[in-house]
Amino acid sequence: MKTLLATFLFLLSLNTYSDVTNNTGKIINITSIGQGLLIIMDTGKPSGCTQTTNWMLIPEENKTMIAVALAMYLQGKTNATVYVDINATGNYCKVVQYDPK
Repeated sequence: MKTLLATFLFLLSLNTYSDVTNNTGKIINITSIGQGLLIIMDTGKPSGCTQTTNWMLIPEENKTMIAVALAMYLQGKTNATVYVDINATGNYCKVVQYDPK
């Protein structure tokens, strides 16, 4: 019984953590700035992002991720899961993985 309870609590904690670092929804707008590509989702940003804006930054050095995000957006395939670095500083929540759906 204790093993079952411990397993349940462990799985519950994983689910909570993932909600803090990722978000699934539709990309509703994009724009570019000198630092990279900004995206915004219809579902907002992950709850772990402390920045005040809902815009999330794909940094300029992540050219492959930017290319994937732009290609999918231009094809009208806007459903995605975005994973972020909740410890990043700056004005925007930093995207570390873009997973198109």
